[in-house]
Amino acid sequence: MSETKKYTVNIWLKNNGTPFIYTECTSYEKGSFYCVFDGEAVYKYPISDIWRVSETYPQDMRGI
Repeated sequence: MSETKKYTVNIWLKNNGTPFIYTECTSYEKGSFYCVFDGEAVYKYPISDIWRVSETYPQDMRGI
């Protein structure tokens, strides 16, 4: 089984000016939710409430 790549995710909600920041995590969409798993818990945000998402990938995932 291949190792799961981890990266940093910043999530800005429509009603909040400060992002939620997750490091060493993985993220995915499930139905109408954007989900972030940090190794201990899954945080689910309704996609309709998200204003912006920023994902920082490791160098080996960038294709550069």
